[in-house]
This record gives sequence, C-alpha cells and structure tokens, in this order.
Amino acid sequence: MSKSSKTRLTITLIIAAILVYVAFDLYYQSGFAYAELQKMDLVPVPEHYTELYFDNASYLPFTIAKGQTASFAFSIHNLEGADTNYPYSVYLQDVKGGKTIIATGTARVASTMTDTVTIAHTFKIEPGADMFVVDLSSIDEKIDFLVNTNE
Repeated sequence: MSKSSKTRLTITLIIAAILVYVAFDLYYQSGFAYAELQKMDLVPVPEHYTELYFDNASYLPFTIAKGQTASFAFSIHNLEGADTNYPYSVYLQDVKGGKTIIATGTARVASTMTDTVTIAHTFKIEPGADMFVVDLSSIDEKIDFLVNTNE
C-alpha cells in the first residue's frame, strides 16, 4: 500500500468516525435514543430511600438504673422524592423477646429534609441486658442499641 493510499484511508476513517459521532449525537438529543437507553436500564435514575440514625450515637445511654430517666434522639432523613409520613414506635426489648412500648408517633418529613425525634422516659425495668429499638414499620427499617439495666 502506498503512502498516499494510507493517508487517504486514515482521512476516510477519521471522517467516518466524526460522522458516526455526529449521527449518534443527533440521535441521542432527539429523545428517542434516551428512551431506548432507559428501556435497557442504561440511564442512571435517582435512588429513593430513607436514612434512619441515632443522633450523637457516642452519647447513647449505656447503663440504666431502675427509676432513671434516659434520653436519646433519632433522625429520619427523607430522600424518597416526596413528602412522607413515617409512623414510628420506640420500644425496649428484653433478652426473652418481651417488648415494652416507650413511644409511638408519626413524623411527617418533607422531601430532602430531616426530622429529629427526642425520646425521654423513666424506666421501671428489671435488671439485665436490654435493647432499645426504633422501628419505622412502614418502610421496614429498624435501629437499636444495647444497654445494661441495674437496680
């Protein structure tokens, strides 16, 4: 192959690549290509979820004495894409699986916002290892922490 043939071939390939790029760009901007890519799950879509967490987790109560008031707070961060009602229950679960309801309520959280719920309760409990549970049953999310209880 002569040098002029190689040059012509190179130029032809470059022009073909540019034409393919321009054609794809026009096709993609038409919206049809975007719809086709969406059908094939090749276009990223926003993820919708809720964050549930304890505020100041390093300061959660570790030991509770009978008659003592313990307090903690949990936050709900709504990333569902719409205002959402979150019914919650907070309970104390003992090692045998028994539950003592501490608080119930509903947090209405606007889209992209966070609501913090503070729980304070004086416990009348038996000694042992127990677990505080925050349950958002409508979205099947729970968080918990363990405490030792003393008389």
